[in-house]
Amino acid sequence: MKYLFTYGPVPVQDAPNVRLKETEIGMIPEEWEIKKIKDINIYKNKTLNPSDTPDINFEYYSIPAYQDDGNPIIESGKKIHSSKLLLSENTVLFGKLNPRVEKVWIVTNINDELTKIGSTEWLPVLPIKSVNSKYLYYLMWSNYIMDKAKTMVTGSTPSRQRVNPKSFYNIRMPVPQINEQLKIVSIFNSIDEKISSESSNYIRLELLFTSMLEQLMTGTLRVDDLDLEGVA
Repeated sequence: MKYLFTYGPVPVQDAPNVRLKETEIGMIPEEWEIKKIKDINIYKNKTLNPSDTPDINFEYYSIPAYQDDGNPIIESGKKIHSSKLLLSENTVLFGKLNPRVEKVWIVTNINDELTKIGSTEWLPVLPIKSVNSKYLYYLMWSNYIMDKAKTMVTGSTPSRQRVNPKSFYNIRMPVPQINEQLKIVSIFNSIDEKISSESSNYIRLELLFTSMLEQLMTGTLRVDDLDLEGVA
């Protein structure tokens, strides 16, 4: 992240050729701009109370759903008892509550027919056309935003601390041209896919290890039965 948001999507060997400029947020390529989050945000702060329509289902971006499996839940209005944010596709959500537990989510188009809503513990950012939502999503994880937001809190104990919205929306961020944003997103997507693949391999190997250990401990499988030829 530090490399891509400093030099842009260029090979490492070409980094010395990138013309940089000193800014209030550090060194960035000369042609990049600095903008505040509020300057690229077109989200309209609209709320609704789902309980007013108890028999309608909503696509609900709640904090528990994020922490569970990262997918919004489908919930009827009668089960949601307070006002929620009205969301639209490509809105990036930054976790306001207890920012030490990092949370960033992007609203996707899972179900066209369902109204999308979110917890008021999110700080929503719907970017203007010149800022790609996935670029913004990855930028939210970087020290440009995440580390700064953690210092902009109110509340006495960590679990009750909340990011101050006014301070958050005044955070400055680097904004390259849209074509560079898309290249950066492509690189991060490839990294995410690699991490996901390796994580799946790890889980499979862990399950295999646990299964074999249980069989060895119970005598179902004996060492003499194992084919260890060629194992160092």
